[in-house]
Amino acid sequence: MARLAALITVLVLSLGQAAPARSDAIDDCFGGGDPAVVLEGCSRIIEFGKLAGEEFVEAYVFRASALRALGHYDHALADLDYAARLDPGYPDGYDERGRIFLQLGQYRQAVAAFDEAVRLGLDNAEIRALRGYSLSEIGALERAIIDFDEAVWLGGPSVSVFLLRADAHAALGQNE
Repeated sequence: MARLAALITVLVLSLGQAAPARSDAIDDCFGGGDPAVVLEGCSRIIEFGKLAGEEFVEAYVFRASALRALGHYDHALADLDYAARLDPGYPDGYDERGRIFLQLGQYRQAVAAFDEAVRLGLDNAEIRALRGYSLSEIGALERAIIDFDEAVWLGGPSVSVFLLRADAHAALGQNE
């Protein structure tokens, strides 16, 4: 009988520790902050299957973001490829992919990724500004100006967006 009580105690204690570990991994993954902490938290979630569905896909995207911040672009893109296989309609993965390509100076790929994110419904000032910048880098200045205008409309006045828009107008020989 004492042995049974001891086994039950061990079981209860181990179950009690499993919930905080899950919670810690979730907090680390989705809490933002230090990319190394996010990477570790998301990796624990992915490796141990602690979440399912869209949250599992989000763990891959958040880990990709951490990998990008740490300069591990190939690994980040591999995570985003997997996330897209799990849920091809999840727009945040395409946003993150666009940010990676932007950092790598691969502007055409960045535009394509941002286009897909917007097509899937993720349309905000930041994506419009990033896509506008990428468009200006490949010489699609008219389209860049449209995105910069949309960024201001969606997010309010922004000095950096106004300057990028002014640069695009100047490159076209237009005075604002």
